Amino acid sequence: MDAAKREFLEDFTFKACDHMYARDERTGFQSIKNVWTEMGWDGDALWRDTVRNSQTTKSFNSFLFQENLMPRLKRLGLISERIAPRYRELGLLD
Repeated sequence: MDAAKREFLEDFTFKACDHMYARDERTGFQSIKNVWTEMGWDGDALWRDTVRNSQTTKSFNSFLFQENLMPRLKRLGLISERIAPRYRELGLLD
C-alpha cells in the first residue's frame, strides 16, 4: 500500500477510536444528561463523574480497545510511529 493510502487509513481508524472512546462529556450515550438536567440535577457533572468512575465504562473500553481493536490495528500495521503519539494522548497505547 502506498504511503498516502496508509496515512489515510491510519487517520481514519484514529478518528473512529477517538469518537468511540468514552472518556469525557463529548462521547458516549449522552441522552441521559438531558434526563438528569430535566430532573433538576447537574447533568454535565453527573456525566463526567459517571464516565470517570464507571466500572462498566472501564470494562467496556478495556474489552473494546485493549483486548480487541488495538491489537488488531497493530497487527494490520495501522499504528505507525506517526500516529502512535495520538493514541498515547488518548490513553489507548502505552
